[in-house]
Amino acid sequence: MALSLLTGALALRPASQTALAAPPETPPGGLVENAQYQQVLAVAASQEQRLCKFGQLRKRPGYDLSDPFVVATSESDWSDRKPQSRKLEFAALSVAGIPCQVVGEATVVAFLKQIKVGKELRCEVRLPNGQVRDYPRSELLPLPTRRPLQGDWALAVGLTGNLAHFNGFRCICGISATLCKEQGFWVMFEPKAELTPPPLELLPLSNLVSLALPPSATRTPWEARAVSLPSVGELVDEAALTAARGIDAPLALEDGEDDDKSEALTEDEEEPIEEGDLVKVAPNDLLGIVKSITGKLAKVQMLALRTKDQEVAPSLETYPLALL
Repeated sequence: MALSLLTGALALRPASQTALAAPPETPPGGLVENAQYQQVLAVAASQEQRLCKFGQLRKRPGYDLSDPFVVATSESDWSDRKPQSRKLEFAALSVAGIPCQVVGEATVVAFLKQIKVGKELRCEVRLPNGQVRDYPRSELLPLPTRRPLQGDWALAVGLTGNLAHFNGFRCICGISATLCKEQGFWVMFEPKAELTPPPLELLPLSNLVSLALPPSATRTPWEARAVSLPSVGELVDEAALTAARGIDAPLALEDGEDDDKSEALTEDEEEPIEEGDLVKVAPNDLLGIVKSITGKLAKVQMLALRTKDQEVAPSLETYPLALL
């Protein structure tokens, strides 16, 4: 599962500490963007959103399975088989403090224990603010974890005895130390109230987990450009809004009717070609990506062309801008 969202709403770092965090690392220049990678990442992001919002995955996500770059995990992932009638199975949750996501909610909760309410299996979880509530087991998605590094925000897990009450609470990993021949960190938990000293404990690495992707993970140029774009928010149903106002909006003009508010675009108003644009080269309609522009000429990285008989490798060509 793609975990790009973990760098944002699903990060363990509290919102009050965001301004103090180190800036994200930037990848070195000269990286070549790959059309196959973009397709795989786009489909993975779509699957991630479906999993986070609805707890389900699309069996046929849209990968080109003839492409050796993508490997299907099993035949049942993409075949037209009918769904089996057996009950839905869930991953085992047995360690207190393991981070999970609630379906439809962009936040990280910590699993505490399983309880039965009648015939329904529910789980007690700790919210980021420290409160405890329960959810149906079917609404919890366990998140991939890793061992934390110094300076990471982590969750305390699997603690017993006098430290069990720290399970599921966020902490920041400080100075490393050795505890009972095991490496660990001095960790600082969030204070329960302002102007009170935060709890400080020495915990072994086996009782600390962080999310699989740190907030400072390196992004590819394609990801960084997508993150920098302004959010358009939810799509608005303009037809419903118009109907709610009692306004009849014509869907099309009748024959011979002029639209006074429309304008014809001239060639001068066309959007200029920039580096990174996907373009079509006339007259053969070949596709490529603009790498650089010098005057009226552009260097274009042509995409691989695959036919039934042969496959043409990608090449770097120079074309006049007028042909793009």
